[in-house]
Amino acid sequence: MRRNRFTTTAAAIMILSACSSTPDEPSFNPTPRPTRPGQVVIIAGDHNINRDPRDGEYALQTSAYTNGGLAAAGDGRIMFEVVHGREGRIARLEHNGRITLLKLGNVPSQLAVHGNDLWLMSAYSGFDLTKASLATLGQEVQLAWDSALGEKLSVVTDSGRPASKTKREEIAESLQDARFNLRADGTPIIARKDGELFEVPEIGTIRRWHPEGYDKALAKVSAGTTFDTTYVASDSRTGEMAILGHQGIIWIPRTGAASGLRFPQSARSLPPWTVAAQLGDGSTLLLGGVNATHRTPRPVRASKDKGLTLLSWGEARRCDEFDGSLATIGSAFPGGIARLPDGSLVISDKMCGRVYSFRMPDDPAGRPYPA
Repeated sequence: MRRNRFTTTAAAIMILSACSSTPDEPSFNPTPRPTRPGQVVIIAGDHNINRDPRDGEYALQTSAYTNGGLAAAGDGRIMFEVVHGREGRIARLEHNGRITLLKLGNVPSQLAVHGNDLWLMSAYSGFDLTKASLATLGQEVQLAWDSALGEKLSVVTDSGRPASKTKREEIAESLQDARFNLRADGTPIIARKDGELFEVPEIGTIRRWHPEGYDKALAKVSAGTTFDTTYVASDSRTGEMAILGHQGIIWIPRTGAASGLRFPQSARSLPPWTVAAQLGDGSTLLLGGVNATHRTPRPVRASKDKGLTLLSWGEARRCDEFDGSLATIGSAFPGGIARLPDGSLVISDKMCGRVYSFRMPDDPAGRPYPA
């Protein structure tokens, strides 16, 4: 009887132990999400880890240092570029909190998703725009330009005729450091540093894009200076695009004329905002605007009718001072931003090697941006 009691007790302990933990079960929440307005959570990256990430690791327990580029698919999975040797990788944050490393593109600096396609653009010394299937991971180069080779790029005029060789080379070389995103119909839109827009109607072809009223808005915002494009935002819900530059911002609605807002001198004399997210109410969130010598956070809300509102998100935060507040977002060196299906926003921070998810406050407090 004693032996039977011992056996029964030991078996019960073993069963309870097996139920309470498994070898693959994490001792932390691998998929944190913000649950209230104004809350910020880390969803990828440990700033103390400075090594190449490994396929299958939990995103919170690996490196997420990036040179830029972030996008979100319709199913909520997040893709962001990570530093991985000399080649780079795309890290896909899966629903279980682990990452899958994808060898896609030519070390892309910008990402965008439309349907089941991931678009990757690199605009450093050369230029490369590649489309990859998220289902098969098959890749297809859409545009490519190398100053030494000059291949795979055809420039057509507004009427659809091939441009001259001189014009083709001029446009191709001017695409260095360009920005891009996808129009609501899935067409890639590329913005040069001077604010001029181009669309990619088919593989290997690039053509000037003239949305209604855009040239007039660009002239107003630039006011004789260089627009200096820093980001292209696209809202799939409304079909609106926003072209952000150091001098100001231009909104392009799905229908109707474009409109622009020139930033006040106090903003144009500081580091530019480098990412933008449309908030669905006609306003646009601008983040970045900090660098090594200007660390004071300047998150703003840009509106066609109210101008710039400087948001009250707190003082600058170092990487080791994360407290779940929006001050972390205002202090970030953002590489990209995207909206998830639940309405929350995700942003990569190149300084701290992290990806954050956050919810906008219901009624963001702020004051008019100083002149």
